[in-house]
Parts: sequence; structure tokens; C-alpha cells
Amino acid sequence: MELIFDAALAPATRSTLGKTISFRRKLLGLTREKLAALANINLRDVICIEAGESPHIDDYILLIRGMDGDIFVRWNT
Repeated sequence: MELIFDAALAPATRSTLGKTISFRRKLLGLTREKLAALANINLRDVICIEAGESPHIDDYILLIRGMDGDIFVRWNT
């Protein structure tokens, strides 16, 4: 099942996701330019996402998928 939504992320979440994506990109030996090509987005967006500056989760998902990553969601109740 695929979910499509445009949810805004809290600043702390954006920062954590951005740092995680940057760390993973470096582990994979990818440049920002190469990741942008893999995710089919522009370089400026990669830079903003890694800096935690994009408020929308869809942007982060594009980069995670560009690195063949999986996304898991846990709901806190």
C-alpha cells in the first residue's frame, strides 16, 4: 500500500532526517550531485533537505528512495 500525503515536519524532525540522509549518502560514497540525479531532484533541494530546511516529508522520502532506502513509520499513542 502506498500513502501519498503532504505533511509538514517539525523542525527537530527535519534536522534529524537531514543529518541522517547526509550521513547515509556519505556512507554510500555518493556526492550530492549523484544523489540529486538518483532521486530526480535538483542539487539545491538536496542541500536544503540535508540541512533540514524543507518542511515537507515528501522531499525527504524522495532522497531516501533515491538511496534505495525504506521508510518505516511508528505511531506513538
